[in-house]
Amino acid sequence: MTARGAKTTGSPPWVANLYDSYVTVTDDIPFFVQEATSADGPVLELMVGTGRVSIPLAKAGVDLTCVDLSEPMLAKLNEKLTEDGLTATVVQANVTELALPRSDFALALLPFQSFAELTDPSAQRNALTNVANHLRPGGRFICTHHNAAIRAKMIDGVLRLRGEFQESGGNRTIRLSTCEQRVDGGAIVNALQTFEIFNVDGQLEDKRQFEVTYRLVDVEELRVMAEAAGFRVRDLYGDYQRGPFWTEESAYAIWVLEMT
Repeated sequence: MTARGAKTTGSPPWVANLYDSYVTVTDDIPFFVQEATSADGPVLELMVGTGRVSIPLAKAGVDLTCVDLSEPMLAKLNEKLTEDGLTATVVQANVTELALPRSDFALALLPFQSFAELTDPSAQRNALTNVANHLRPGGRFICTHHNAAIRAKMIDGVLRLRGEFQESGGNRTIRLSTCEQRVDGGAIVNALQTFEIFNVDGQLEDKRQFEVTYRLVDVEELRVMAEAAGFRVRDLYGDYQRGPFWTEESAYAIWVLEMT
């Protein structure tokens, strides 16, 4: 079975069912919790997936609105909220067409480098403008990216094992491999994810593939787009400990944008 789309913006139900098994990153959670709990007002999280960041924010008592385009992903998020007795406003919407009934958010978040999944520059500009329209004066937008200068060096068309993971809530093992290739040597990258699912006896039970497409955005391009949308750059971090961004060293570009 092959599915095409982005990991949170077009994923089929089977990806949502496996997502929490192989996306287990937590190093950014303290950063987002601190930023959200220190915001003086409601928080908007975009492209939330199954709530990897949303659940810790809700547990911290944040007045949270969660947005994603994927119905299966949001169904998983709603399950978690219900199971944990948590409250958040959950909205199915495309960030490039975002039109929520409130525009007083103190902080907007777009974690996990998911902005890159908006592969058309016009879609990225629309998203930035839409986020700005939902923030109050002085509101902030934290948007995380891969550092394109570093990420590009890792894209070589070679199939690599990303890891083996235990199924969340089950007994199966998931082996995930990825192969990333740049389209015509440009900024667009196709990443083919191959999932091999093994039962408790180590026998291959299922094999599926999912294609993720993203766009490398360098810091100067993002800066220009952000300023055109009405933001100023308040901070640019290279890691989630708020270290400085270095073009030739930092894995991430973590933007803290502020409404002008």
